Amino acid sequence: MLLQEIIIAMQKWEDIRSDASKLTQKFNQGNGFVVPTDLEVKGSYIHAYPGINNGELTFFLINAEDDVKANQSNLASYITVCPVSQISIDLSPTDDRSGTDISKTEAIRRVRNWRDSSDDWLQAHIGNGIFQALLVPMGDYVANNVHSTFFALAGNSRNYSADLITRDEKIGTVSLTSFHDMVRPVPPFGGTSTPSSQGSFYLLSLV
Repeated sequence: MLLQEIIIAMQKWEDIRSDASKLTQKFNQGNGFVVPTDLEVKGSYIHAYPGINNGELTFFLINAEDDVKANQSNLASYITVCPVSQISIDLSPTDDRSGTDISKTEAIRRVRNWRDSSDDWLQAHIGNGIFQALLVPMGDYVANNVHSTFFALAGNSRNYSADLITRDEKIGTVSLTSFHDMVRPVPPFGGTSTPSSQGSFYLLSLV
């Protein structure tokens, strides 16, 4: 996609991110997105920007270190386009405690939270609009592997926050690298010198 097309798609997201009804309609398109092997795995974070492309919810992924003004002339070449779709996942309750930061049990619980409660969460948290982007730890992805990333809700029903759960398709299991309080929705943005500062998200300045 051309950079201008990506910016237009992001603007269309901006236009609806305070409208719970329209957001629900778009999120009903699927439960996540597939990240292909052409995502360059480097640095510490990925910026995941939602947009509406040809009427469909789509996420645009770019390494945080590439999301800078200096790359504007060829910024689109750094962006991986990930349309939202329905991805197969077994959400049966499990007692599998394997994993690093969280267990498979917790990962499945968060994806189930999204399935069961996302409509209510969108309605309750619409306020000034839901996230413009997600700050994702690079550790969630392995170079040259296809990944499925699922929408999720972390926390409890009184205080859910947007989350992503990533599955490494080469391994075929839920990837349990870093989810709790590490996939960060923005806004709110962090301080000037932090990875979640508003100035770190260059693409947003073009919308």
